[in-house]
Amino acid sequence: AINILNELNAFDNSSTLHRALLLSRRKMFVNDNTKNAYVDARQKLTETLNVNYYLLFTVVGQKAIFKCVFERVWANFKHGVVPETIETVFQEFIDQLNSAITLFNDNKFYLFGKEETIITAEDSPFAEFDKIYYSFWEGILFEDKRIVYNSQGIRAFADIINFILKCIDETSSVRSRNVEEHSIRYAQQRIKRLLKKRFTRTEEQYDEIAELMIKNKKQFLLDRINAMLNKKPPEEEKAD
Repeated sequence: AINILNELNAFDNSSTLHRALLLSRRKMFVNDNTKNAYVDARQKLTETLNVNYYLLFTVVGQKAIFKCVFERVWANFKHGVVPETIETVFQEFIDQLNSAITLFNDNKFYLFGKEETIITAEDSPFAEFDKIYYSFWEGILFEDKRIVYNSQGIRAFADIINFILKCIDETSSVRSRNVEEHSIRYAQQRIKRLLKKRFTRTEEQYDEIAELMIKNKKQFLLDRINAMLNKKPPEEEKAD
């Protein structure tokens, strides 16, 4: 996906597509140039790419990817930035994201697909909360089955991408810290809001349940990443 977007000049700040991806959906469709650039890019992605990566091709997904890149570039401004630095930051991120997607694909873990990513656990204390619990993206990127297209949805999606890359990049001994230390912006507030719509609890209980639920979603993702990274290559399995 990133390679196709690169061919379409999505990362060139002078291109129409680049400007379109930085606009809100409403503003993007006001102007024919940005609208056509976005529609053409989306059509090419849809024709070329797999439904297993659907969420990455949405407006919120593309903006989340851009946010991850620009946050990395911005972090480097503290040390002084030259064009070569920006190019290196872009390439490192592209390589990291492509490696993560390849890992997920090889293990048939389609977190970004159209099909729901289901969290399963026996005797879960969250079972009564139904979809808010068992659907990974509910309360993070989705609210009542609808994608959150605003800036909160973008930040939350970017935080999930960064969580994945951070976990893959780190050694197994420190990965678990991310469940406590890596925040998913706005997710806890959104989960709390969903809980209040459907269940009767005290404010304190809503906060406690929402906090535990987002930790559980991060733990689920971390456990899947650990399992994929610890999986033996086929030749080793045959040797055993």
